[in-house]
Amino acid sequence: MNYWHRVANRRLTRRRSLASMGSLGLGAVLLAACGGEDEKPPATSPGSTAESNGQAATQEPQVSSLLTPGKDESAQALKGGVFKHFEDADFFTFEPQSIGGNAATTFRAYSGLLKEVEGVLGPPQGEVEGDVAESWEMAPDRLSVTFKIKENAGWPPLAPVNGRTVDAEDIVVTLQRHSEVSNRRFEFFNSFSPAAPITSATAIDSKTVRVDLAFPFAPTLSMFGLNFLGGLWIVPKESTDPAVHDPSRSVLGTGPWYMDEYEPSVRSVWKANPGYPHEGLPYMDTMEAPILGEYAAGLAQFRTGAIYQYDVNAEDLLPTKRDIPDIQITPTPVMTSILWHVIPGRQGPFVDERLRQAYVMTWDREAILDAFYNISAFEAEGFPVGTAYESGIQANHWQSWFLNARDESEIGPNAKYFQFDLAEAKRLVEAAGFPEGVSFKIHHPQPGINALWQRMNEVVAGQVNNSGLFKGEFAPHDRVVEFIPKYQGGKAEFDGLAHYYANQPMDPTQYLFTYYHPSGGQVGLTDDKMTDLIEKSIAEFDIEKRKELTWEFQRYEAEKQVFPRMGAATTFTAYWPAMRNINVYAQAYQNYARWFLDPSKPPIA
Repeated sequence: MNYWHRVANRRLTRRRSLASMGSLGLGAVLLAACGGEDEKPPATSPGSTAESNGQAATQEPQVSSLLTPGKDESAQALKGGVFKHFEDADFFTFEPQSIGGNAATTFRAYSGLLKEVEGVLGPPQGEVEGDVAESWEMAPDRLSVTFKIKENAGWPPLAPVNGRTVDAEDIVVTLQRHSEVSNRRFEFFNSFSPAAPITSATAIDSKTVRVDLAFPFAPTLSMFGLNFLGGLWIVPKESTDPAVHDPSRSVLGTGPWYMDEYEPSVRSVWKANPGYPHEGLPYMDTMEAPILGEYAAGLAQFRTGAIYQYDVNAEDLLPTKRDIPDIQITPTPVMTSILWHVIPGRQGPFVDERLRQAYVMTWDREAILDAFYNISAFEAEGFPVGTAYESGIQANHWQSWFLNARDESEIGPNAKYFQFDLAEAKRLVEAAGFPEGVSFKIHHPQPGINALWQRMNEVVAGQVNNSGLFKGEFAPHDRVVEFIPKYQGGKAEFDGLAHYYANQPMDPTQYLFTYYHPSGGQVGLTDDKMTDLIEKSIAEFDIEKRKELTWEFQRYEAEKQVFPRMGAATTFTAYWPAMRNINVYAQAYQNYARWFLDPSKPPIA
């Protein structure tokens, strides 16, 4: 009997208890329902197992008949059709070049010079390929890289670009604007940080651009393929005049889709961009997305077939499948983070690492992940589920770079800080000089990221406060006006803790730079050893050596806990069978370019 099933009964008991409780009350039950020490998973070498690679576990028993295996059907892909999709909220901004921009509009509508090669039925491996760039060449001294732009890379048929092709001036303007407006500019531009590489961009001719670097930078190509929020997404040269085009106010990119209609609180409509420079993509012609702010409304629409795919909560997947057998459920090819993390402020008590360690030791991760990912119920049905604790980088990173902090054989003795241990937490709090407990503010965005994130926020706060060691008080801040600039991207110059989310599955070196280097766009606390490890990684062109530096960083952060994350588990996607290629191509973001429709299947047929 494998490990996951040996703990199923304990988890199922917890899950049933948790399901009956409300948000903050859930914390008390999490605390009360846990006791004793879980068995440890089988020992593994770093990055070698399905768990540590971020893949769903494929151990016995036999996979449930309720689960539809992922299958690459690209060879049989049908062109055309209208994808009935959804939005879970209005777009609060259209800005593509900053952290805090809108993920949905950015990923659908924009391209980079390069992009990550998607994993096929498995995690990405870290390679890059051309997106708008046809080819590229690094200078022998590694102090510049020259890109040739694809002849067929084009803008959508919208003013002011009107379907023209991409040229070198667009790339120069993209980098110039990013250096002016992005809250990640300190990671990219040497004029803002001596640790950042880019010094200039020059148009050599209409289809050739050279980017000069201040020093050899190992993740250069990954940096240009950083297809996530705040990355080097290409904007048109018309953006130099905001009166002509302002990317923060309207969507205009070279990605697979362009926004054809948008009616706030009602719907958005997207059309395939004829200038998308990847032959045959996107497969579908149109994407219609009603704005469904209430989860219950979205689930109801999905169950009737009015929308073809929906982010069904884990606890609702099995009941939905049983009620409507046509609906299919497919596992994600990688574990995905719950997107929830803590930023300790540079002011106040959490500069003391003992308090950070104690704080995370009041979390019963097993019970929390079980509740949010519905692990016990899925395991009871024969769904293969893997679980991971995260230290330093996310579980949905490149294969073999991630160490599972759940496993002492991977993360080392600092795995103890990921265990639920109130006695040790109490000792640490008292040793730090707080025998009566620690009072502090929990800064968070208002509105929250989504309902799931908000629930996690309340659950963890409830569990921490019920420990009797901490007294956290929620302090909401307007997400765009105050939280993003001060608490997410403001170098953590605040008192207490900030609860937010992180989901940037990019080059691990670039990721560590973002969150831990003094010049990073979302850095909170850090120290000299972290900075040294990151700068060694930046200079290391040998992939295996760079990977080892990443492992060392994760083991060190497991002790320091300067940027704690909750963890991750296998997730599952529900969809109607008319949608094909679901969860086949794993990438940092989902742009739906490789999904296609089969009108002979429900709910279309």
